[in-house]
Amino acid sequence: MEDIAKHLGVSRAAVSYALSGQARKRGVSKKLEQKILLEAQNKGYRPSRLAQSLVRKRTNTLGLILPNMKVSYGPILTESLETAARQAGYQVLLAHHGGDLDRFREVLTTMVGWHVDGLAIVPLVGSCQAEAMAEIKRLQVPTVLLERDIAGGHVHTVTCDVEVSIHMAMDHLLKLGHKRIALLNAAKELFESHKREDAYQQHLIRNGIAFEPSLVFAPELSASSQLEDTVSRMLNLPDRPTAVVVNSGERAIALYLTCQRRGVDIPRDLSVVALSGMVFDDFSRMRFTCVRMTYEENGRVAFDALQNEIERGRTNPKRMLTSPVWVDGDSTAPPRRYS
Repeated sequence: MEDIAKHLGVSRAAVSYALSGQARKRGVSKKLEQKILLEAQNKGYRPSRLAQSLVRKRTNTLGLILPNMKVSYGPILTESLETAARQAGYQVLLAHHGGDLDRFREVLTTMVGWHVDGLAIVPLVGSCQAEAMAEIKRLQVPTVLLERDIAGGHVHTVTCDVEVSIHMAMDHLLKLGHKRIALLNAAKELFESHKREDAYQQHLIRNGIAFEPSLVFAPELSASSQLEDTVSRMLNLPDRPTAVVVNSGERAIALYLTCQRRGVDIPRDLSVVALSGMVFDDFSRMRFTCVRMTYEENGRVAFDALQNEIERGRTNPKRMLTSPVWVDGDSTAPPRRYS
């Protein structure tokens, strides 16, 4: 700044105002501002984000913490949040916890060490759920939970509307004539799993079909071996279902591959509706009928909530639901037999 001020014959303060974007507020003319910015560019000036953060007491940085880097919705959610953040002048740091509490604590400590202004987190569930939530509350950093609602009303949450997605899937299958419909759900510890199963049960009863707990499957892990065992149990039922609603794209693909090995044709023998953020572009064997979770919207909504907390102060925690969309595919057809 001193070099620029000396070269142009202006005050160091004028240079500072121009470089920090405060020229208009501080009475620096537009013509002088442009001269200062041009000279700064010629000298290869790059603003120091560290220095700016010390002055503003804000880093304009957010942390995004995912379970892992392979989760199917990860790229869509990350790109959406990062795009919204970048347009508003924020940067995003990305990390994952791998479902491990110690790793989760380490990641949180690192994020706080970088003085992030806010956090968007897909949290741990299961036996570590309470400890994970305690760690989040202890930080007192603006936070939005994604995908998994374990907040208990303490912080904002953004999830897809799983009840609406179930109703869309069930409506479609019932109109095709299916009455024996299974649900391949997520882990029972997840709040969304209970909402999904409740909506499934209510939809059956509303249509005069008895709810059968034996048609609800909830493998604890996404490991292909356990999924194959679960799918095999479903296919081995004496009166097996003619249709199934699957809670994720990965599980829909695992179901398809198991059915192929078992000689079960989709959709002739078994209709499948996937509740997924995937578009299945890379899975050429089947274009699934799908209720698509709008993770693009989740990212934008999460950023808006964080920005509001950061720039305007704490607001009452909200549970925000985003709307799924229907995508026609080739994995559903009328049943071959009725129970």
